[in-house]
Amino acid sequence: MKRICPRCRTVYSYDFKECPLGCNKKNKRESNKVYDKCQREHKDFYDSLAWKKLREACKNRFSGICIWTLYKHKRMVKGKIAHHIVPVEINKELALKIGNLLYVSDEAHREIHIRMDTSSAKDFGLLNKSILEEIAAYIERWHEEDEGVGV
Repeated sequence: MKRICPRCRTVYSYDFKECPLGCNKKNKRESNKVYDKCQREHKDFYDSLAWKKLREACKNRFSGICIWTLYKHKRMVKGKIAHHIVPVEINKELALKIGNLLYVSDEAHREIHIRMDTSSAKDFGLLNKSILEEIAAYIERWHEEDEGVGV
């Protein structure tokens, strides 16, 4: 059986999960560009030099590894996103604090956001107590067991 790529119309085998010409990655890149340009909240913040430096520091702090996947799912995966533990819209004062960041993969980032309830800024800590404790435990474990130098 064969598949047809909806973007480039290339015919390829079901053995491949995606188009061998890389159309899925191109679609994702284009989608992200549109999101960043039109929909992203706090765009000025995420484009700032201070954020870019802090994001790089977060990546270095966790050796580029997704801590969530490492401890929760017992798999080592490269991280891609510096995730705000307490979101910017909940507490802007924590936006540029390294202690409020966790380096995670795309999948882990989605999983965390699905579990988090950001409906109430006032009750954010109470509504998300279990996940916040879980994240804090992973960060503490990273610094204690692995001495912050990787696995």
